[in-house]
Amino acid sequence: MADFKYLEKQEKIIEKKKAELEDKTRDLLHESKMKKLKDKYNALVKKNKSEDLNLKDEILMGIYKDAIEIEEKENK
Repeated sequence: MADFKYLEKQEKIIEKKKAELEDKTRDLLHESKMKKLKDKYNALVKKNKSEDLNLKDEILMGIYKDAIEIEEKENK
């Protein structure tokens, strides 16, 4: 009987650690996604400052800016 209670306790500990790892993984994925979006957006901003931006790049810059704003709102 004591073994069963011990195993139940260990199972709860494992489930808690698993939930913590899933949260950390989700946070890391979000940070990675945001970093990629910001890097691409910043590259287009630099290109815009040098006046080498075409219509496609202007549209992409707007899309990246909107995506960054949406991601920040969803993960607050």
